[in-house]
Amino acid sequence: MSLSALELVDKAVREATVWHSANLPPNPSPPKISFLPTPAVSTCQTDGAWHAHSQIGGMGWIIQNPQGKVIIKNSSVRHFVSSAIVAEALAILAALCEAASLEIRQLHLQSDSEILINTLVTVLERIEIAGILTDIRSLEHLFSSLSFSFIPQSANCVANGLAKSAILALSPLGPL
Repeated sequence: MSLSALELVDKAVREATVWHSANLPPNPSPPKISFLPTPAVSTCQTDGAWHAHSQIGGMGWIIQNPQGKVIIKNSSVRHFVSSAIVAEALAILAALCEAASLEIRQLHLQSDSEILINTLVTVLERIEIAGILTDIRSLEHLFSSLSFSFIPQSANCVANGLAKSAILALSPLGPL
């Protein structure tokens, strides 16, 4: 039996969730974050860009209403960003903060960082981004529905462009 990439990821997430649940103390509260969106939710695509030499991270995001109309496109830039996954996590955090400030209560967030999405939906930890993950998870109570999914980089062009432009606006650093 051959599984597609999505089926394989879904199976891995389910098995990791089962393993994680079996190793939790009794009566843990289940995470509100899910892998699949519910109908009629706003969509947010995020991306992080990182310039290794200067340790600058650019974060970009676009939020659309359920009908696909752009609500907002935004970006930010930070110094002292240690890796690409940190930039990706900061982009998700910034996008969630913005969505909450816009009083969006149902959100499906998409990122081209498969590792980060899998970390979020399985409630696993990654030492490098542990603090940012805690911040992201602390925002979940602001949403009645919050889901995450991986999208290919080719489907994330707008957020990618915003993230790279944020870095380049700070200083012409050369290729990212």
